[in-house]
Amino acid sequence: MTTSVAEQMTMSVSNPGQKRADKSSAASHRSHANLLICRARRGSKSSLGSLLEQYRNYLVVLAATQIEKRLQPRVSPSDVVQETMLRAHKNFGQFRGTTEQELLAWLRQILVNNLARFVEQHMLAARRDVRREVSIERLGVAFPRCGVSARGCFLPGARDLGGADPLRAEG
Repeated sequence: MTTSVAEQMTMSVSNPGQKRADKSSAASHRSHANLLICRARRGSKSSLGSLLEQYRNYLVVLAATQIEKRLQPRVSPSDVVQETMLRAHKNFGQFRGTTEQELLAWLRQILVNNLARFVEQHMLAARRDVRREVSIERLGVAFPRCGVSARGCFLPGARDLGGADPLRAEG
């Protein structure tokens, strides 16, 4: 359905009439987006939903390119975009723009703020430090060698307490 920039360039070179059609289609899309913005400003929830849904895939691509490789197992681009959509829907009254370009800039700013929040929650918080994570496969291999209950393997400095529950053992 969607054509790449290279394909569009090839089509416009081979078919000059296509270039006019593409410009006309883009102008039509912008005017439709601007109409939805106007309706959403007047309180139409369905227009706001349609408007935001038009940019979901665009935001997913942006989010995916911004998430560091080591965070990818923990932070999903679609989760970040979902939060972006929720905040945009909730705070649409604060949007001051009137055009599609202004809406896109506003959505990108919300996305950037959400990405920063996700990074802070998942990367910088010591209790959820990705660098300290151990895969479940490695833990499975370690259990037989551990010498204590599986529960004790997860505790720092855990040792065999003769069957006692390490969480209830007093120091």
